[in-house]
Amino acid sequence: MFMFPSRMLSALLASPLMAALLSSATRAASETVIYSFQGYAAGDGELPLSGVIDVGGALFGTTADGGTNNHGTIFSLTPTGAETVLYSFKGGKDGFNPYGGLVNVGDNLYGTTEGGGKSATSGCCGTVYSLTLPGIKTTIHMFQQKAPNDGAYPAVGLIYANGLLYGTTPSGGANRQGTVFGVSESGVESVVYSFLDVGDGRRPTTVPTYTDGTLFGTTMIGGANIKQTV
Repeated sequence: MFMFPSRMLSALLASPLMAALLSSATRAASETVIYSFQGYAAGDGELPLSGVIDVGGALFGTTADGGTNNHGTIFSLTPTGAETVLYSFKGGKDGFNPYGGLVNVGDNLYGTTEGGGKSATSGCCGTVYSLTLPGIKTTIHMFQQKAPNDGAYPAVGLIYANGLLYGTTPSGGANRQGTVFGVSESGVESVVYSFLDVGDGRRPTTVPTYTDGTLFGTTMIGGANIKQTV
């Protein structure tokens, strides 16, 4: 399983497990806590690592942990703070630890889980899922890592461009250094690019940006100076 770099891991460990959603218009504006997560013991989510999106006036997001199975949740929240857990991940082949956020395409939400999928016993290697707004969740792709040179452990969410969902994995691919992948709404996935072992960037851990027919992104290590790349 892919491990975050030490600085990122330290930051995660230093953050409180019970996080709060905040609403603030500007730095000068007053801040209001509209919801405080209650955590696994209450069947609620905990550890939201990504932002929320607005769909029809409601906010939607994920928590990496918590829920009825303590494997993470997808939740909705009204602007006044009424929260609903739409889905609690079950672990194993269902997926667990949705570190990334959501993207809205049509009537469905799409996202990734860092663990679970093809091998329920080992926790390998992550999934892409869809969720109807009533709350019906479907796994549309399970990463395989070794066959056929698929990515593994997606730690961020997706973007939607030109009819496909695009994302990155920090591990897997032909050279085991991470991938950029595309997947259709029905789950047909292809590896767009496998990062090289030498001279190229490695370990992409951000959501790519799509501009004028090109995907842009960064890698955590690698490049000519063995640091990072764009």
